Formats: sequence, structure tokens, C-alpha cells
Amino acid sequence: MAHGALRKCSYESRERRAALDLQISLLNEHETTRLIETALTERLKVPTPADDELPQLAQKSILKR
Repeated sequence: MAHGALRKCSYESRERRAALDLQISLLNEHETTRLIETALTERLKVPTPADDELPQLAQKSILKR
């Protein structure tokens, strides 16, 4: 493989990794926001649209051992 091809492959790998890192960060932020919103609304006894999402988020958050 030529030196230029190796650099291109490395660049594409870094780009894919950066896109994946961004996607993971955005999903984590969304999940964290919903969990905080739910905790606050439970404490204040106020219903929220996140109430419908909580079971789904909790299921996604369980780490498989």
C-alpha cells in the first residue's frame, strides 16, 4: 500500500471515530437529560413527557454482564 493511501485510510478512520464519538456523546446527553428531568419532576410531583420514555431509557441503560 502506498504511503498516501495509508494516510487516507488513517484519516478516514479518525473521521469515523470522531463521528462515532459525537453520536455516543449526543445519545448520552439525551439520556442524562431525560433522567434528570424525570428525577426533578418526580420530586416536584409534576408529569412530563419523559415519563413515557423512562422505561425505554432504563432498559437501554442496563449493562449486560
